[in-house]
Amino acid sequence: MPCLQRSQPQLTLWVSLICLIIALSPSMAPAAGTSPQAKHGAQLFELSGCSHCHGPAGIGGGKGPDLANVSKRLKPEAMSHQIHEGGKVMPAFGEILSEQEIDDLVQYLRTKRKAPKPIVPKP
Repeated sequence: MPCLQRSQPQLTLWVSLICLIIALSPSMAPAAGTSPQAKHGAQLFELSGCSHCHGPAGIGGGKGPDLANVSKRLKPEAMSHQIHEGGKVMPAFGEILSEQEIDDLVQYLRTKRKAPKPIVPKP
């Protein structure tokens, strides 16, 4: 969350840089055809520091769990509650993010899917 504590010019620079990285990196951006809310959620995921614990695009974090397929484990209401209230070692973001931003993050997380394992032909 270091971006959230910076001055306005520094924050603008960071936001621009991160948005550029997201736009140029297809692995971090949600799939084509996703909603504007999910796309905004992808940006928030990076800007709010989520990737620090959950890994780039939420796929494989060291401190936090892998969020690929999180929608199979948690309903949207549970995801929203977890982001808002935090839990275990996850900090609460309810004081930092608006309800709309939390909803956008949930929409983004609902687009996450693990890549299918490649089929290896038997000899």
